Amino acid sequence: MIKNLKIFATFSQSDEDIPTGADITVEGCAVTTKGELALVGTMEVNENRDILLALVNTEGKMVRYEKGILVVDKVGEDIISKITPFGDLGAQSGSSVKTTLEGGLVITGSNSLEGNSVIALVKTNARGEF
Repeated sequence: MIKNLKIFATFSQSDEDIPTGADITVEGCAVTTKGELALVGTMEVNENRDILLALVNTEGKMVRYEKGILVVDKVGEDIISKITPFGDLGAQSGSSVKTTLEGGLVITGSNSLEGNSVIALVKTNARGEF
């Protein structure tokens, strides 16, 4: 039996927030050096899949960085602007995220294109930027 469960944050999909038909799954998380949760997974829209990265602060709000400056979500602001997709041709899926010694993030996953499957490896700084 689970006791004293507290929901920290939820992310919902609505027609206003995420493109119609989008499907988001989260496969892994890690705590960044700034105390944020880095969530990694997959966002699929119209049969196109990309690795996604979402950062959540200690208040349960999604955050993003613009040119190194922190931007916290506001009521009514769409959540899709907080999700960083990584991908190109093919179908990418994110499965794990770890912090690096210098405070960055390493995301692992897979990419399949034209019947071939390869390992996907993405390295970012602590803000989720290349």
